[in-house]
Amino acid sequence: MENESNLSIQLRILHDYFKDGIARNISIKPTEETRKLLSANGIVFKKEINGFDLVNTSIQETRDFYSQALDVENVDHFEFELTSVDPNFQVYTELPMDKLGHFVFSNLSSETTENSEILKLDKSFIEDNPTQNLGLLKFDIKELIAQLDDNNLKFEIHLEARKTQWNYFIIAPDNVQDLKIQSSSDFNFEGPSKETLPNGNSSMKFTSGDKLIALQENPSLELLLVDSSKNPEVTIMRLPHAGPDRIEVESVGESSIVASNMYVYL
Repeated sequence: MENESNLSIQLRILHDYFKDGIARNISIKPTEETRKLLSANGIVFKKEINGFDLVNTSIQETRDFYSQALDVENVDHFEFELTSVDPNFQVYTELPMDKLGHFVFSNLSSETTENSEILKLDKSFIEDNPTQNLGLLKFDIKELIAQLDDNNLKFEIHLEARKTQWNYFIIAPDNVQDLKIQSSSDFNFEGPSKETLPNGNSSMKFTSGDKLIALQENPSLELLLVDSSKNPEVTIMRLPHAGPDRIEVESVGESSIVASNMYVYL
């Protein structure tokens, strides 16, 4: 970490899809106008694993640089582009599935985290035909000066994992009937109910129903398919977890739901 006396801005991106909470495969870079302004004033853009630092290497105080940007350069904000190189990013991140657009993050709207020195940036979703698949980060310079007075130079972006309805379709021999799902937590699945699949096969469907489950890179939830007709009950198999490769948008009345449909053959 840089010497905090030289730190102009610190930004980190967190994502609860990942076990350690550190967002991966996200690229951040200043727009060309912001890059030129930073470079001309000795402010170094330093990439980090899940964010960046702006480091003041000049003899000019950070406050003076902000004021000069406002009064001399007539620039009222710094802007950074955020993109993801992961093709599944939009799948495992909580984003509208039926809309095109991007996030806008701004220091004009923020809240204090448990660590009072760090501000969490709020986000808004803008519908458009995006040129980037994640969004824009904007630092209002007047607000930065006020935040500098409060010694708040550290910021975080929090991204949430997508939550989906988990559906298991069990295709089993006719003599297998008394099945249930056991969970490593207190989570209970609804079912089974009989369901005919598009290919004509009969299945037993278990669903999480209205209880949506967050996708995780390394799922902690253990789900076992159990034959409850036996005494004691017999575990048949460990069920697969939902992932970015198992996502469908399904219509429910006038609304829609994001579902993870998994088909298990016994």
